[in-house]
Amino acid sequence: FRPTVLIESADSGSTDEADHPELGWCGGALRAGQATLSPLIPTIRCVMPTHDQPELPRDPAITRTIASHARRCLGVYAEVMIPGRVAVGDTLSLDPPHRSRLAATAGTAAGKLKRTVMRTVSAALPEGGKP
Repeated sequence: FRPTVLIESADSGSTDEADHPELGWCGGALRAGQATLSPLIPTIRCVMPTHDQPELPRDPAITRTIASHARRCLGVYAEVMIPGRVAVGDTLSLDPPHRSRLAATAGTAAGKLKRTVMRTVSAALPEGGKP
């Protein structure tokens, strides 16, 4: 993983959004230092980090853990809305996305449908995940 910015959160809890609050940031605005970012989409993690790395063996548990705890996502892609300097220790503020109850429900349903399709396709592929 090669994140541009790491954020330490005081949130804790047992739900995905409590453990991974960034999953709920998309559509909002993040302000840190002099910059403002617009989180666009969650970062879906591929298997690349599980491959052998110099000094580290292959570890498929990495993506399995992300899949089981964070819906295969870790982090978010964001667009810079207002460029500016961000420094270690800057406070981050979030203007949360404004979602209606209908939009939130539709988003949850779409996520469940996507996961079901991914599991179905994965099960249909021969061993090794290649057609």
